[in-house]
Order: sequence, then C-alpha cells, then structure tokens
Amino acid sequence: MNTIKIIEKISDNSELADRIVNHFEGNFKIKTSFQKFCNKNYIDVCPSLLFYFFDTINIRIAIMPMVNTDMWSCRIFTDKRIMISEHYSRKDAELEGLNKAIDLYINGYEI
Repeated sequence: MNTIKIIEKISDNSELADRIVNHFEGNFKIKTSFQKFCNKNYIDVCPSLLFYFFDTINIRIAIMPMVNTDMWSCRIFTDKRIMISEHYSRKDAELEGLNKAIDLYINGYEI
C-alpha cells in the first residue's frame, strides 16, 4: 500500500471524500475538492493527518513501536473491536492503518 492508493481509495468513495473535506473545511475554512485538499495538505507525504478525521467518527488509529524489535504496531480501535497488525516501518503501519480505517468506514464497521 502507498499514499497514492490511499488517496485513490478515498476518492473512489465520494461520500468519504466529502466528509473529510467538510471536516477540515470547518476547522481551516477551506473550500476545495478532495484532490486539492490532498495537494494543499501534503497527504501524499503526511497521510497521518487523516487520523484526525477518523478520530471524529470513532475509528482511532494508533501507531506504536514494538518492544525489543525494530517493527511497528498498528492498532485500530472502534466501539466493537481492536485490530492489530505488525509492520517493518512506521510509514507502512500508518498506511495500513488508514487502509483498514477506510475499509471499516466503507463497510460499516463490519470487517
């Protein structure tokens, strides 16, 4: 998974893209398309900004280093479950967290 695929996945779901833009539009007074929002906020290099949006809809993403190893842990907390995965880099953990959060949103927390 890479940032371009994350952006494309969000773009393919117009409801999610609109909710993200509206969330940040209220905070930062921007009015723009999702692609312009991504370009302006450098989502391709800092996708973790999207964690703030997912926090507001009760999908919380936590990226933590694992004890006694160089790996990183991605934990996704919802009202119904906790999902945990392990990755070799922080960036991979962030991207996988966003990927799973998008899937949870799209599928109504039924994954």
